[in-house]
Amino acid sequence: MRLVKKNESEDGYIWECRKRGENAHRNRRSMQKNIWFAESKLSILEILLVTNMWMKIANRVSIAFEIGVARSSVTEWMSFCREVCFDMCDFESSILGGLGDIVEIDESMFGKRKFNRGNRVNGSWVFGGVQRGL
Repeated sequence: MRLVKKNESEDGYIWECRKRGENAHRNRRSMQKNIWFAESKLSILEILLVTNMWMKIANRVSIAFEIGVARSSVTEWMSFCREVCFDMCDFESSILGGLGDIVEIDESMFGKRKFNRGNRVNGSWVFGGVQRGL
């Protein structure tokens, strides 16, 4: 397969079989077929821009304004990016520590104080661990 510029496709390119002659397949596939932005109404460029700005921690309103797409589309793609990251962390996670290994553990509580008073904070505890020297 080779990438060929075609104006009739939605993104301007298609994959086309290289085989020629009497055994030619004449197979053509959209560039977006069977990839993670298939079936999106956004162009590949818009999707890549949303993903790039999401990685730079821009908020959805500024992303939608800069690229010129609907906020709902940006929200959907940001959720998808978070889901992909979560799945990779879940898939790639491993057990820390072992005999003779040192693991540093930290905990933090994320919550919001009411009116900046010294009252108790309702929030969520988050624990993390790092093994040095991996």
